[in-house]
Amino acid sequence: MSDLHFLGLGGTDEVGASSYLYLLKEGHLLIDAGARPGSIGEAALPQLGLLTEHPPTAMVLTHAHLDHVGALPVVIRRFPKLPIYCTEATARIATLVLGDTLKVTTMQGQPLFSAGDMKRTLERLRPVPYFTRVSDHGFAFTLFPSGHLLGAASVLIESGGRAVFHTGDVSNISTPVVDAAWLPAAVTPVDAVVSESTYGDTLLPSRKEQVRAFVTAIGETLRGGGRVLIPSFALGRAQEITQILQTAMAGGLLPAVPIHLDGLTRGITEAYEDMLPLLPEALQNRSKVSKQRPFLTGTVNLVKDKREREGILASERPAVVIASSGMLHAGASPQYARAWLPHAENALFVVGYQDAESPGRRLLELQQGGEVMLPAARGRALSRCRPTRGWSASICRPMRTGADCWG
Repeated sequence: MSDLHFLGLGGTDEVGASSYLYLLKEGHLLIDAGARPGSIGEAALPQLGLLTEHPPTAMVLTHAHLDHVGALPVVIRRFPKLPIYCTEATARIATLVLGDTLKVTTMQGQPLFSAGDMKRTLERLRPVPYFTRVSDHGFAFTLFPSGHLLGAASVLIESGGRAVFHTGDVSNISTPVVDAAWLPAAVTPVDAVVSESTYGDTLLPSRKEQVRAFVTAIGETLRGGGRVLIPSFALGRAQEITQILQTAMAGGLLPAVPIHLDGLTRGITEAYEDMLPLLPEALQNRSKVSKQRPFLTGTVNLVKDKREREGILASERPAVVIASSGMLHAGASPQYARAWLPHAENALFVVGYQDAESPGRRLLELQQGGEVMLPAARGRALSRCRPTRGWSASICRPMRTGADCWG
């Protein structure tokens, strides 16, 4: 395979800053350009300087999570004519993720890119359907559904008579908001596979059992008069959690309390509503039969502004808040954590990967009576949070790899 070379710019031995360059006979294909969650400035970026020696001919985005698209405008600043291929859903969601990244990094005083950089980047996006072979650049590639997230794709790369399958982040388990990865009907030979391996050394518990335990524990908290905070990745996970809670309330497994969506979860969930034709068929059919919106219905509420958030924080009524960010790095979730964790009747549930240095991981490891530093307002400082003895951190056992609770 002398005509095929792989260069990892980030994300090869870490979660974050995912970016990979394929050096091909006909040109170079860049896959993803992510940022490191929780890092600021240059420390958040992949090793993009390596692209100077090997300028990319084309680029593919596998999906729109921050750790795969957060540095995209920095790449386009250097290569303004670079075409960026992705699915329609990834293109639409990336617009929101990059907008939020610009907002957060500007508040931190170290913006990764400018509004102009972002505008030029979005103009370079070229949505392509799954299963469509693109051969405009000498080499060819095809996107296949990879599960994991709405619009997420694996990439089959063809060059010089050889083939490489780049899985991207992949999941073979269907959820309420995304179907499992597509699998071919017959074995398809390739010369190499490059696969993500975040949980490659971890035996995850049954997702069905974890969801059942999750709903049971939330029910106990709410019936005890407590409030529930779920710091969540705004993209994908927040919508999944919303569906789980709505279903449980409709079935009488949970009391029908308000479900507040705050932070970036608001805009992403509204975007999911607009992309209903791209969501799983079961969700489309349920929405059609019920004549109700798939997410923003029942007790679900979008927190519109600071005043409404302050009212929720001050209320003692049982409620659920799903807020960004999922690792408590920034966003709305630290505000709820500071207000609610000192009270034993309340609970916080960790439902996703926690970076080793994140406040969320610190909460999972916290001994009773300890403290954790949480971002203060506008993300410019840290403040201490001292959870009361006996508070509930998570129903998910802390795993040495920070494994996702759903498996």
